[in-house]
Amino acid sequence: FYVLRILYLSDEYSLIGEIPAEISRLDHVDSISLRKNCLYGTLPPELGELPLKYLGLAENAFSGFIPETLFNLTSVEYVFLSFQNGNRWNCTRSRGGIVDIYYSHGDQAQGANLGLQGKILGDKISNLSSLRTISITKNQFSGTISTDISSLKQLENMYAESNKIRSSIPTEIALMENIRVLDLSQNYLTGEIPQDVGNLKRLEYFALSGNGGLSGPLPSSLFELKSLQYIYVQENSL
Repeated sequence: FYVLRILYLSDEYSLIGEIPAEISRLDHVDSISLRKNCLYGTLPPELGELPLKYLGLAENAFSGFIPETLFNLTSVEYVFLSFQNGNRWNCTRSRGGIVDIYYSHGDQAQGANLGLQGKILGDKISNLSSLRTISITKNQFSGTISTDISSLKQLENMYAESNKIRSSIPTEIALMENIRVLDLSQNYLTGEIPQDVGNLKRLEYFALSGNGGLSGPLPSSLFELKSLQYIYVQENSL
C-alpha cells in the first residue's frame, strides 16, 4: 500500500480555512508545504506530533502563539513561517472577495494583528538542533535570543527580519559555525555586536539594520571574513 510522505499544496491562494487537528493522522508525512494560501487561525499543536523534516507555511494569515509542541520537531531541517501579516490583498484578489469573511473574525479585523507570536528564539530553540534554515520574517515574534542558540550547529540560514525581538546579541551566536545568512534586521536589538562574530567563517550575509539600539564599534573581526559579501547595519547607533 501507499503511504503519504509529502503534502504539497502551495502557491495558488486556493486553500481557505484553518489547519485541522486531524492533520496528526498523517503520521508518515515528513514534508508539509502549504505556502501562499489563505490559511488563518492558530497553528495546531498536532503539527508537533509529525516526523517533519520540512514545514512550509509562509505567506498565509496565521496568528496567535506558536504551540510549544513545535519544539518537539527534533528532526526538522527547514521551517518557513514568514509573511503572515501581509497576505490579505492577495487572497482577496484571488478569491473574489470571499476571503474578507475569514480575515475579519475577532480582533483581526482588516488583518491588523495578523502574525505569529511567541519566543521562538528562546531556550527551547536548542531542541531543533537539525535546523538548516529557519525563516520567520514579518511576524510578531518577541522575547530574547537565547544563549542556547549555540546548539544550532547545522543552521545555514536565519531570516528573522521585522519582528519584536528585544535582546542583546549573545556571544554564543558565534558558535553557529555553518551560518551563511543571518538577518535580524528591523527588531529591537541593543548593545554591542560581539567581537566573536568573526568566528563565523562561512558568513556571507549579515543584516542588523533598523534595530536602533545597537551601539559601539563594528567588530574588526567582521572585516577579516573572506566569505562576507553583504553587511547591513544602518539605522543603529554604531
